[in-house]
Amino acid sequence: MAMIPKSRLETRFTRRWMDYGFVLDEPIPTSVRRAGPKLTDSREAVESAWGLGGELGLPAADAALDKIWDKDGGNWQRRLSPFFRKLAPRASRVFAGLVRAGCQPDRLADFFAEASACARSKKSTERVRAEIDALQKLTRKAVEAVGALADRRRMFDDYVATEGLRIPEDEPGVAELRILRVDFEDFGKRHEEELEHLHRQIDGRRQRVLGHAQIRLSLQVREVTGSYNDRDVEAVLNSLFASEGHPESQSGTLKRKRARWNTAVSTSSRERRSFQR
Repeated sequence: MAMIPKSRLETRFTRRWMDYGFVLDEPIPTSVRRAGPKLTDSREAVESAWGLGGELGLPAADAALDKIWDKDGGNWQRRLSPFFRKLAPRASRVFAGLVRAGCQPDRLADFFAEASACARSKKSTERVRAEIDALQKLTRKAVEAVGALADRRRMFDDYVATEGLRIPEDEPGVAELRILRVDFEDFGKRHEEELEHLHRQIDGRRQRVLGHAQIRLSLQVREVTGSYNDRDVEAVLNSLFASEGHPESQSGTLKRKRARWNTAVSTSSRERRSFQR
């Protein structure tokens, strides 16, 4: 392998080390991989190589991951058979090329499955968005109703006091309604924030921090290989789309999505700096 600049090697190793740990510790959907053959846990070997320190530690640790990838060769293809059943032959070869470039196969397949699920979940996310909008409207109406009740009760008490009529001592009066109003306004605010957070999670176009699932995939590939490899990534994605009966995306789609995402992130950063001033 050609010499990799230290800064990029750090990025590459960090991404691969995180992906390796994720695959060993976290569940991956059965639609992506089978239970076996299992990936060997050789993290101690990587940590031992990293322990060399200095100029040797990082390259040795990254090379240790390469050895783990090589040892797993043949196993990951069988382990990921549910995922490969959805790929055309060319897409399978492209995926294998990304693995040879350093990507952890299980995690890469998981990223691809997540990114392609965006098309499959379009109908359900539209339903969820509609429900969120309805819940937000009902929450606002409920807050307004409690506020109107408190105002009307205050007006009633003022009128009774002006007319000199006796108010029974065991009635709650406006004081408790004022407390209820404040508490319910706080509840309504928290509820709307929760719904808005959910809205951002399901709507890739509004995820300014995490980005769209396809963008996360694109960034992951670049961190490992040093290039976005858009043509290869789009080939695998389109094969997954086709397997689900969805139209393929046009060439250059990932590049355009990254441009919009970068613009959104830059705008968000400027807004935060302006607010801090």
